Amino acid sequence: MRNDYLTNKAKFNNLKNLKKKSNNDLPKQKILSPKKTVNVNILLNRVKLDEKKTILEKAVLFSIVILLISITGIVTFL
Repeated sequence: MRNDYLTNKAKFNNLKNLKKKSNNDLPKQKILSPKKTVNVNILLNRVKLDEKKTILEKAVLFSIVILLISITGIVTFL
C-alpha cells in the first residue's frame, strides 16, 4: 500500500513538472519561417562559373610567370 502511494505521488509530481515545463517553453519558441526551396540548377551553374574563373586566374598567372622567365632569359642573353 505504501509503495502504491509513493509511485502515485511520483507520477503526479512528474505530470505537474511536465505541465510547468511545457507552459514555460511555449513563449520561448521561435516562429520558424517557411522553408525556402533551393534551385539546384542555379547552384550548379554557380559552381561551373567559379571553376571557369579559377581556371582563368591560373592561366593568367601561368602566362605572367612564363613571360617573366622569357624576358629574364632574353635580357641575360643580350
